[in-house]
Amino acid sequence: MYETTYPIDTAAEMLGCQQKKIMTEWAKGTIQIVLDFGPKDKVKPTSYEDVDARYNRLTPWNIADISAPAKDDFFPIDLLKPKKEERFFSLLDMDKGKELVTVFPSLYHEYSQSGFYFDHKHSRAVPDGAGVMLVYDVLLYGLWVVPYREFSRVHVQDTFTLQAFSPNAAFAAVAATFTPGIGSRRINAPEKKNLRITESDMDVMRKMLARRPGHQQAQTLPEEQPEQSKSHGGIERFALEREKILAAALYVAHHFPKEAGKTFKSHAGCIDKHSYLFWKDEPAPDPERVAKILSDATRTPDEWKILGGNAKSKK
Repeated sequence: MYETTYPIDTAAEMLGCQQKKIMTEWAKGTIQIVLDFGPKDKVKPTSYEDVDARYNRLTPWNIADISAPAKDDFFPIDLLKPKKEERFFSLLDMDKGKELVTVFPSLYHEYSQSGFYFDHKHSRAVPDGAGVMLVYDVLLYGLWVVPYREFSRVHVQDTFTLQAFSPNAAFAAVAATFTPGIGSRRINAPEKKNLRITESDMDVMRKMLARRPGHQQAQTLPEEQPEQSKSHGGIERFALEREKILAAALYVAHHFPKEAGKTFKSHAGCIDKHSYLFWKDEPAPDPERVAKILSDATRTPDEWKILGGNAKSKK
């Protein structure tokens, strides 16, 4: 049912490109990136009842709310038009009579490669009156698309909106509002380590990379530059990136001094947390690279680690 998927670092090695190239194409909308919530047969309905060592109820790690048009193209008829049954108001006092109660069944529903489990005890479905059905507290499974804008704000928001992964364009109207757990239960948060690229989008990347002169699979090569700038194009790109990173460093040091801390690592982490302010339409550089550039900024150019200590154009 589901496509094969690969972590970003593995995919980059297979494609012979840098991870940043994949992230850039994602930001541009060339490819989609997904979160894998596992197969249907791994869904645990009993997870609604899970408790910790102190018997406090634990929220299922894959719980979410779904919204989509209230049509049978998007939801099963059992949710759109649930059955109603007569039940006593009270089993202890049946003289009070009966009431008409809406009864939902437990069921699984899928949008191509994305799916959810609706539990008759813990989930609920409510039309909003404007043609949209809201389904609360379902368990996700399968592959769900992560919009790049959600990833770019991973450090400043707790709840994320995912989209159904399907070739059917109509299913773009399906949204899953997902809140990752806390601590060790923060599974499948849209962080880089959890992101995956599908085989179909790997093919898109292969075709695109194959058009680059001199590209070979399973090798990391710098992107080709116009002939007239080959001698110093890399330096120019580095200088622009370095300038942006240092500007970001000054900004967070001024506005978030406690978060920036006193080490290059903490400063880089602070920049990464607020990267959406500086890299809105492209992926931010890795925190490790940012830390190195900040470290280099305290040294003379001939001691810089980036570019092997050579920050001058070759003549």
